[in-house]
Amino acid sequence: MRFKLLFLLSTINFAVTANFLINDDVTLSNTTVSFNIGEYSIEEKGDYKEILTTSKGRLDRYGEPDLPQFSFNYAVDNTKSYNVDYDVLEYDVISNIELYPAQKRNIDNKILKNNDLYFSNVVYPNQNLEYSIQSLRGYEMLSISFVPFEYNLESKELKVYRNVVFNIIETDEIRVSNNVSK
Repeated sequence: MRFKLLFLLSTINFAVTANFLINDDVTLSNTTVSFNIGEYSIEEKGDYKEILTTSKGRLDRYGEPDLPQFSFNYAVDNTKSYNVDYDVLEYDVISNIELYPAQKRNIDNKILKNNDLYFSNVVYPNQNLEYSIQSLRGYEMLSISFVPFEYNLESKELKVYRNVVFNIIETDEIRVSNNVSK
């Protein structure tokens, strides 16, 4: 019964987040999830460009490039540990683009920008994938957030990851959960 409920929760979550699709080649210790960014556009915003996607999530690091973030949850065993990695299958490259910096709500319309970052020679963000175990009514979910963009601040080149495969891998490490099994 518990497995059926976890499977149902995962299925509902994937149906709602149409950018993600669980693949049929699921094994007991490894699952792959496909991601497709779908339609995106780049719009003028003053002297900058802004990326628009179907995602409502954003990095929201004020003064840094404003990038969309996609997230999904995956039901997991509360006694197991997991690693997640990804492979980029297809990407677009957009040259000579100055990305709009994320802003707090302000009334004087002044653009706040982290000049130290914008004039550096780094690739942003330094980490595209974040994941952690979350608890939902006694069940455990692997919460995965992904930024499908790579912005080279020096060359002003943007990579847009169109198709990505996530690998959710069960490890041998035993994890102690704080939740009580149902």
